[in-house]
Amino acid sequence: MKKLFAIILVTLMLFSLTGCNEEQKEALQSVIDQEILSEESYTPDSYQNYLTALENAKEIKDGVFSSKKDIDEAQSNLQTAIDELYIKPDKTELISKRDNAQQMSLDSYLPNSRTELNNAIQNASSVIDDENARKENIDDALSDIENGIKALVTKPNKNNLSSLIKKAKGTNKNRYTTASCNTLESVVSSCESIVNNENSTQQEVNQAEEKMKDAISNLVVAKNGVYRINCSLNMTANLSVGNEWLKSIEYNGKSINNGQTITVPINSGITIKGTVIESDSVPDVGSGSVYLSSNGGEKTTKIYVRENRGRYSGNFAIWELTCSAELIERV
Repeated sequence: MKKLFAIILVTLMLFSLTGCNEEQKEALQSVIDQEILSEESYTPDSYQNYLTALENAKEIKDGVFSSKKDIDEAQSNLQTAIDELYIKPDKTELISKRDNAQQMSLDSYLPNSRTELNNAIQNASSVIDDENARKENIDDALSDIENGIKALVTKPNKNNLSSLIKKAKGTNKNRYTTASCNTLESVVSSCESIVNNENSTQQEVNQAEEKMKDAISNLVVAKNGVYRINCSLNMTANLSVGNEWLKSIEYNGKSINNGQTITVPINSGITIKGTVIESDSVPDVGSGSVYLSSNGGEKTTKIYVRENRGRYSGNFAIWELTCSAELIERV
């Protein structure tokens, strides 16, 4: 008796869980009957999701102990999978536009302006190869290719700028002030960077041309040269002429010190005079000069000081005046 009661109790419990499911199963069957066989029309992901939901719905529908909840969920999931089947979008336009972009000759465009288009082409190829790509992916890829083409920048003509640089480099800088030549060299350097930069734009080239023209036209003819003078006046021989001496080095009648700078008209040359005086009641004097060209350099001359009276009359002392001039600036 207890065993029979237990069987009845289990049966009642199962019935309470499953209930009378025939109507629900019929509703589920009606959704199952919408079975879609045209797999090639849909994206693989969405069709696989549908197949999974369909298989589950069939199992639930055929299950003896399927609950109302299971049947409802199976029906809902299957209907959602059907609703979300995604028809493969048409990629014809994207393929055509991608192929045309690939066939474009990009050699006449700046390298950095090609990057956007090259990336767009790669992305378009990925979308084309993606069987699960959606229409919005295709639309974005089309837009990217169009924007990449618009972003292309034609390489500039640098011939005129190169000619100006060549002209500037051929300038005889000895004719012009150091300051204006330094400005020219700076502009030449910046303009060469424009010429050597493969991504320079036409606007940058045009601006560089104007700077180059200005720097050439603004060269100032130098009138004077600033030189640093280094001189020494040393005795090399003394045949009893004297022991104490006064000496001086002069330029243009004025005493100059070693390392002093002087300003001289361009191409005039520099004459440095050296004078040696014996310190005596009746001093003997000797002088000499060196001539330095405007190119600078070093020159040496001998200065003789002769004894003019006394028992050493006719004896002499020899001094050497050595001078150099270094051009440090043209003004």
